[in-house]
Amino acid sequence: REDGETLEVSNVGSSMMLVTSASRGRKDASLAVSSIDGLEIVCSVIHSNSVYPCVVAAFGASIAESTEDASIEEHGTLAFDEDGCSSDGDVDFESGAILLVNRGACTFEAKARNAEATGASALIVANSVPGQARFSMARADDEPTDEEVGIPCVMVSHEHGEVLLRGSSEDVELSLMKRPVT
Repeated sequence: REDGETLEVSNVGSSMMLVTSASRGRKDASLAVSSIDGLEIVCSVIHSNSVYPCVVAAFGASIAESTEDASIEEHGTLAFDEDGCSSDGDVDFESGAILLVNRGACTFEAKARNAEATGASALIVANSVPGQARFSMARADDEPTDEEVGIPCVMVSHEHGEVLLRGSSEDVELSLMKRPVT
C-alpha cells in the first residue's frame, strides 16, 4: 500500500466481505467478495467500459454450490423498471434484457420472479439508500417455493444504479466468477 492509503474490510453477511481501498488523489475502489470454503465469488456489472461491484442475492441462479472456477456471464441490453413489482408487461424491453430496478415497494424475490416472468435474463437491484453498502438480498421467507428464481440477481449501490440508469438501453454485462481465495 502507498502512503496515505487505507484498507477497510467489512463483514456484511455470514460469508460476505466488502473490501474498500481508499487513497488520497484517487477514486475509491471496492470489490464485493463472497467466500465459501476457500473460494470467492466476484460479482461485477460491466457497462460503458466501467466495472461496478455487486453482491449476489441469496436466491436465483448461483455458482455458490458449483465447482471451482465456475462462472455465469449474462450479456444484454439494459432495461429499467422503477420498482419491478409488476409482471403485467407494463415495461417494454426485449426478451433477454438485463433489468435494472430500484429497491423497495415489494420483496426482492418478487422483483426477481417478475423480471424472469417478463423475459429478463438477469436482475440488477439498485440500493435506494445513498451511501449505504450493497448487501446480499435475502429470501422473503426460509421456505423454498415451487417458483425458484432461475436468473442471476445482484445488488449495486444507489450511486452505481444512478450511473447505470443514465445508460439504460445500452449493452451491459453481468459477471459472476468463482475462484480460489489468494
